[in-house]
Amino acid sequence: MNVRHHECCDLVADIRRYDYFPTGPSEKDLVNTFFPKTVSDLANDLSNVTSAFYGIFLELLIDVVGHNKIDPISKKFFYRLGRMKTAAVLDNFSEHPILPKDARGIAIILISAIYNASPEYNFSIMHYSAEKCVITLTGKDRYFRISSQLGIDELLSWPTLTPFFEGINDELELNCTITPVIRKLAADGSCNIEYNIEANDE
Repeated sequence: MNVRHHECCDLVADIRRYDYFPTGPSEKDLVNTFFPKTVSDLANDLSNVTSAFYGIFLELLIDVVGHNKIDPISKKFFYRLGRMKTAAVLDNFSEHPILPKDARGIAIILISAIYNASPEYNFSIMHYSAEKCVITLTGKDRYFRISSQLGIDELLSWPTLTPFFEGINDELELNCTITPVIRKLAADGSCNIEYNIEANDE
């Protein structure tokens, strides 16, 4: 691309270098009209697409498997996602001292997932030890937002991240219990959820 002086477009120019505009709207007009203006805009747009995919897929599954089957599917999805995310982190950072193989490791992998895939969450580490971690997530829960928009939120168990934590726990081969406390979960996705991660006695 030859378009410059556009923050987000400049940052991803390497990805867009094979785009070709032979006729029609100019590259400059298309970028200025449709390209996210900032990296934050891009991240939030991708987050909206992710949540829409999740919600619409479950909504369509109702016609195939019935109302009572989408919650187990959602749980299995998040569990598998937690295991997959953990495996990817272990492949790249297994020897890094920031990734201890105890309750703290679950917290660290959650943070890595927020950094690269869940921009609408903000995290607060309230307690951090090998035996116990307490994490509070605020910001927006995109999955509750889309489920509320589609009217399927009452068919699902909340918070959806609990099986994600459980997948992390199992992939790390830990023996921790994850207990969520929902303080706020609104239709617009606004949330305040505390996750308690406690190591069980061997």
